Amino acid sequence: MCKLSLKYFLSFTGAILMCMGLAAQEPSQEPISIIGHGAMFDQKGREVAPTLSFIQQALNWYRAELLKNLPADRQAEFSEVERSLTEGLTLDKQSRLVLNTFLLDWLLDHSQVKDRDRIRGKNNLMKSLLKVRLGENPDIQRPRSTEPFKVNPKLLERLTLLVKEGPEKHHFLPMLATGVQCQANGVPIPPDFGPSSAWVSRGLIPQSDLFIVAGMQAEVLTWTSSSPVGMCLALPRFDGTNTVQLDGIICMGQASSKVCFWDNTGDGTPGTGSNTSTGTGTFTFQRGTVMPFNQWGAAPFITAAAMSARHVMRARIHASSIPTQRHLEACQALACQLFPVTGTIRS
Repeated sequence: MCKLSLKYFLSFTGAILMCMGLAAQEPSQEPISIIGHGAMFDQKGREVAPTLSFIQQALNWYRAELLKNLPADRQAEFSEVERSLTEGLTLDKQSRLVLNTFLLDWLLDHSQVKDRDRIRGKNNLMKSLLKVRLGENPDIQRPRSTEPFKVNPKLLERLTLLVKEGPEKHHFLPMLATGVQCQANGVPIPPDFGPSSAWVSRGLIPQSDLFIVAGMQAEVLTWTSSSPVGMCLALPRFDGTNTVQLDGIICMGQASSKVCFWDNTGDGTPGTGSNTSTGTGTFTFQRGTVMPFNQWGAAPFITAAAMSARHVMRARIHASSIPTQRHLEACQALACQLFPVTGTIRS
């Protein structure tokens, strides 16, 4: 009889994200190989601390790659966009990095690249990390900064205008835009969060079991749906002030074996999303407070077509040197509870 081991929840979700990243990319010198749970990993699968220097290095790399694939008739346009955003402003290093994430969005919208959504997901993560004041400490075990970073207000005004005038709403899709797709594929839509919510707390994950983002606490929440039959799991990660910085949600339908993913992010417009203090689009909130689920957004490369959880778990997990036997056991444990898995997953 299979039982869900909550101790392995983080390993399971981390393995899914790692599998997706590994299946989508080819070997390269790309600074960020994969992302998951608000963490970045290098080409050897090691977590990388979100320092200003590393984020600057990563943004410079992606910018250079995208510029190579930017049509010639767009080169001058990009230079004009950058000039209009910076003219007359003296920016500190972190405000400049926030600017660069939005410039990267512009390049992603106009460059001819095949893995646009994968890069955009990484850029979204860097936007989220830049909402607090960052430093240069490379220690991933150190508690993350909780001091809000205030973007240069004049720059923020210009970025807001840039997004509103952009060719499309990108970043993360609003919940309402993806809920129909998820429901059509037999995936349940979770309830709101809060003291009287139907979500059930399964407790905190011991910090000794947190193999990534160990500088925050992590709580496991579950909700069981009867129509359609399925299950949702949430992993709010909160800092020393009880502020939830990251809150990923995964919902799975039992009959369809399909899955949808959400994160605590707005639509990408500066200042959108509840309690947003910076122009990153990601929102934070106090643990235990009422939060409507329609604030959550879903990644377009996941929700464009509901994914098969069974397929995701099998996607090269046996070929990766990153997921451990612990990850594989977690995948099997959750799969046994929600739907049958044929065959075996090899280590």
